[in-house]
Amino acid sequence: MTSTVSDMFCRHGAAGGLARETVQKKKDKMEQAKRREREIKEARKMELKWQKEEKERERRNTLVTVREERQLHHDTKRAHKEKRIQDRREERRNNGMTCQHGIWNRSSVLYASQPDGDFDYFFDRLERVCRKNWRLLVTKAREARIHVFTCVIQSLRKDGKDRGLDYRLSGFQVQPGSVDARPFIPELAPRENEICLPKTSSSVFNSTNLNYLLGNMGVEQLIVCGCLTDQCIDHAVKDACDLGYLVTCVEDACATFSEERHENALRAFGGYCRIRTTAECIQELQKE
Repeated sequence: MTSTVSDMFCRHGAAGGLARETVQKKKDKMEQAKRREREIKEARKMELKWQKEEKERERRNTLVTVREERQLHHDTKRAHKEKRIQDRREERRNNGMTCQHGIWNRSSVLYASQPDGDFDYFFDRLERVCRKNWRLLVTKAREARIHVFTCVIQSLRKDGKDRGLDYRLSGFQVQPGSVDARPFIPELAPRENEICLPKTSSSVFNSTNLNYLLGNMGVEQLIVCGCLTDQCIDHAVKDACDLGYLVTCVEDACATFSEERHENALRAFGGYCRIRTTAECIQELQKE
């Protein structure tokens, strides 16, 4: 009986140990499965993080590429522009062009490339016709208490960056305060309460506040003279007309590089203004 009971206890003990071992194995498997699942999740996170970083690198590289392309385009554009300016300057330098006292001399830069330009005619007309008529017009206007405006070509900045594109491409630069920025006829120099406007474009209305000043001063009629007839004068007359002014152009107080160009310009803008001689203008001023 004793041995039988003992055998029973042994068998039951072995069965219990086997059951505990089975439970432990299941726990180990479950733990291993959980650990593997955690490893898979961690690997997935790392993969997603790497993909995100890769996309960010690609995005940054794309931005850098776009910036570089834009900068390259800008640099190329600027280089081409500077080359055009340099080529035009070189062309004019080869022609020996200079500017003195606010008027281009016979070796002038600005008009070197104009094939129909007759410098002898231009300077002869200035000396023989225009100078005396400018003096007469200014003197009579002052006597009649008419506002006198003088306009000179001059940059507002010393480096000339405020100039219009045409002036920059032409290499045409008159620095502030230079001799070339002053009226070259003493009688034309502004007196007290007279205004001198620096301009950097063909039309005085495009690069100055002349229209604003004329409006404030109640001016409705303009007498225009100067040079060149077919450039600055032409632009000023047409712009003034479009702005609502009654314009008179004094034909024998204007000049350009040939008689043909002068006459063609007067015919071209004659519909925008009255064409009068200096004598006719003075006669009208004296009546007033």
